[in-house]
Amino acid sequence: DPGFDLTCSALPSISVTKMHFPATPTNGGPVSYLITVQNTGLATVDNISIVDTLASQVFYTSNIAPAGLVFSQSGQIMSWNGAGIGLTPGAMFTVTLTGTTALCYTGMIGNTAWVSASSIGGSTQFKATDSGFGLTSAISSLTISKTHTPASPLNNNAVSFYINVTNTGTATITSIKVVDTLSPQVTYTG
Repeated sequence: DPGFDLTCSALPSISVTKMHFPATPTNGGPVSYLITVQNTGLATVDNISIVDTLASQVFYTSNIAPAGLVFSQSGQIMSWNGAGIGLTPGAMFTVTLTGTTALCYTGMIGNTAWVSASSIGGSTQFKATDSGFGLTSAISSLTISKTHTPASPLNNNAVSFYINVTNTGTATITSIKVVDTLSPQVTYTG
């Protein structure tokens, strides 16, 4: 048996996950995305790039990334270029991207990040999609009612008016001003 030589090359590979917190963001509140990149292969992964396009209902405020990842922004497109980063087998890092949600928006917001590395073929992209979350715009709504006692007041007798203001919406309402104009037949006594 002459035998044979077997050459085995260690192949690089990565996995990418993405999640948001808090679990249920609110209108006008903060939301952060965690993008975790892990080397799941047997060789070092080099020159990692991340691209994340924020939904139009999320406004960028900040990011935290490991040293060596250079951040850039163009509109809603966030990019990190890790030209000098090598991720050894089993190693991982996380990028945190933080924004503020739209104040008046109702609907689902999703988000996807794309990761590539030159050592895996720069055109191969790994996708990480966040589960998404829903926002419901707070609604301002007031109900105002007015009653008086006695039910049938007599001339030249006291009558009391009661004004009830109720918030029937989902938004906190501040600085409410109620104006009540009395008819000329009623004299205000305090």
